[in-house]
Amino acid sequence: MATEELAHALNRVAGTLYLDAQGAANVWAGTTGKDLLGALNAKAGTSGLGLLRVLNRLAGTTNLGVNAAAAALFNGAAPVPARTRFTGTTLTAT
Repeated sequence: MATEELAHALNRVAGTLYLDAQGAANVWAGTTGKDLLGALNAKAGTSGLGLLRVLNRLAGTTNLGVNAAAAALFNGAAPVPARTRFTGTTLTAT
């Protein structure tokens, strides 16, 4: 079950306000209609990871709880998604 802290963290990284965790995750992932895990796995470029594993992967952390990993997303720990790459000074979608 998603917590208020998770919803707040996802709204922060998505640049939204007052959405539930699922809605904010979909905005952040650029998806629509996915459940929370589906949206987070899409953002991470993974499939089938549980909430703890996908949040830690997105945050670039290991073994953090849901709320701590979610907070780490906004604290700059989130890596550049696999679908993008840096070429010189340009961020390019691949």
